[in-house]
Amino acid sequence: MDKKDTAIERMSRAMFTRIISSLTRTMQEEELSVAQVAALHLVDERGSMRIGDVVHKVQDMQHENSTAVGPPKENLVQLLLHRNIFGATIHLFCCTAKLLP
Repeated sequence: MDKKDTAIERMSRAMFTRIISSLTRTMQEEELSVAQVAALHLVDERGSMRIGDVVHKVQDMQHENSTAVGPPKENLVQLLLHRNIFGATIHLFCCTAKLLP
């Protein structure tokens, strides 16, 4: 059973390495910070969120980890909005961000 667990662990490590490598490349190519990736993940995971809630949640995550560095809080979502990363479903009147499927 140890050999099977070891093979699974090796495969898991290899997949994790591929995912992290791909994420790193994308972050460099798209000039995204860790905080911006976290914001995208939150909106993608929840479907939609108020922009202020995204900023506060990311700040809370940064505070918990104290290693994640990103743009100033007022620029966190604005930079993503400016680049149209959230797609066309931004409702400025209700300040909600939603990713396209």
